[in-house]
Amino acid sequence: SHKPDDLLNDWALQQFSAGDQARGDLLLTRLFTDYPASPHAGAARLLVARGHAAGGRSQEARDLFRSIQDDSGIDAAIKRESLAAWMNFETQVQNWAESGRLARAVLDTPGVAKSDALYARFRMGESQLQLGEVDAALTALTELRVDPATREESWKDELDLLWAEGKLLKKDYEPIREVLGELLTAHPAGLTSDLAHEILGRVDRNESLFPEARSHFEKVVNSPTSAKSTLAARAQLQIGDTFFLEKKFDDAMIAYTSVHANYNFPEIE
Repeated sequence: SHKPDDLLNDWALQQFSAGDQARGDLLLTRLFTDYPASPHAGAARLLVARGHAAGGRSQEARDLFRSIQDDSGIDAAIKRESLAAWMNFETQVQNWAESGRLARAVLDTPGVAKSDALYARFRMGESQLQLGEVDAALTALTELRVDPATREESWKDELDLLWAEGKLLKKDYEPIREVLGELLTAHPAGLTSDLAHEILGRVDRNESLFPEARSHFEKVVNSPTSAKSTLAARAQLQIGDTFFLEKKFDDAMIAYTSVHANYNFPEIE
């Protein structure tokens, strides 16, 4: 076929294959701008929106994501995919009110797949927790945890960690120890393990079990996965806090100095 929109689409996909995202985006933008009725226009808009999102061009991404939802001519499957991508983008930039609104929109979409609905419920619970709606979040996250379908999803560990954060806010410590203990048995090392140890460290600190708390925080600090990360810096800072709470001020000072010397996260200092 030699229709101009087909040619632009083929040419753009060749650019993406060659690794030239910017040129591909330019061609696709021309496609959906000049040929809005093209059968390629919806998918082109979504690809460009994803490119903007990945490149940190938030407003451009949002404008395109919104325009896809507002256009009655775009295929329902593209709209569903775009809505999920928009929700994920707002989650990444921690725009929690918006990620929650979009999660609700995903759930209200006719024909939404079971797996996508479960994921939207997860993101909704996360949004509620981040916005301080702890009881609503815990209800949603607990319902998800007991749904057998959730255990097949790739984000099930993330769900357990998020639920644990909610329980921590309610000072309900025993269930956290149990669930994260099981998680550590399944993942003795790696990021999931580090995140679990960091939460368990805070549980122990809150219960004045300071040496136990340090043991968890030290695992994060010494983990190859989390080396030099914000998570490790936070763990190191909290090692200092446990010494401070025990009135071991010299040890606390050494631990705090280590944060300043080894990590470059001004927001933590």
